[in-house]
Amino acid sequence: MSRPMALPPRLRNWAENLSRLLRGRPAWSADEEFAYYQVTPERVREHRQHQAAFSAECFVTGLRIVRALGLLDTGLTSGARVLDLGAGECLLSEALALCGGAEVYATDAVPKQIWAAAERYPQHPRLRFTIADASDLPFADGAFDIVTANLVLHHIEPLGPLLAEARRVLRPGGRFCAFEPSPLIGALVHDKTSANEAPVAPTKVTAALRDAGFEAVEQRYFWSRLETSALGPLSPGY
Repeated sequence: MSRPMALPPRLRNWAENLSRLLRGRPAWSADEEFAYYQVTPERVREHRQHQAAFSAECFVTGLRIVRALGLLDTGLTSGARVLDLGAGECLLSEALALCGGAEVYATDAVPKQIWAAAERYPQHPRLRFTIADASDLPFADGAFDIVTANLVLHHIEPLGPLLAEARRVLRPGGRFCAFEPSPLIGALVHDKTSANEAPVAPTKVTAALRDAGFEAVEQRYFWSRLETSALGPLSPGY
C-alpha cells in the first residue's frame, strides 16, 4: 500500500504557517519560545561564529535591514537613542550602532538568543544588552528616538501590548520601524519555526499601529537582499 508523498520540510513549514495565519493562534508563550531555542554545544559554537562573521563582513547584512527599515540615513540615526526589540543575535543592533546611534539597546525576552553578542561586545561604547519582555519594557516614557523590530511581530499575538509599549518609550515625534516576512513568500524562508510564529498580514500590522496611537503609518514591500521594492507582494518582506 503506497503512502502519500511527504512534503519537504520547508514546504511543510510554509503550509503550517499559512494554516496558523488563517485559523489564528494562541497568545505568545514564553515556554514555547524557550523550548524552541535549544542550547547545545553546537549551537553555542554557531552563535559565536555568527558574531565573528557579522564583524568580518562589516555588518553588511545588518545594514541591508537598516535600509529596509528606512533608517540608512545619518540624519535619522546619528546621535539617536535606539531600542531594538527582539534583537536575537543583534545583527540589526550592531549595524545601527555602526550607523551612529548614540546608544543602542538590544533587547530580547530569550537570553539564549542575545548572549553571544553580549559576550563579544562587553565594553562596546554604544551597545547595551538587556533581557526584557517587549510588552513590559524597563525603560522610562519617551526614552528613545527610534524603536525597531526586525522579524519580531510575527512571533507576537496579540500585537497591541507590544505596540503600546513601543509608543510609550518613544519620544514625541519618534519613529517605530518594523520589518516582517511577507505572508506569501517570506514564510518559505525557514525549515522550522516556533509554535509562536505565524505570518502576519500587513493590513493587520498597520491597523494595530493606528489602534496603538501611531500616526503617519506607512507600509511597503521590500526585498532586502536585492534592495528593491519592485516586486511588491512577491517580495520576501515588508
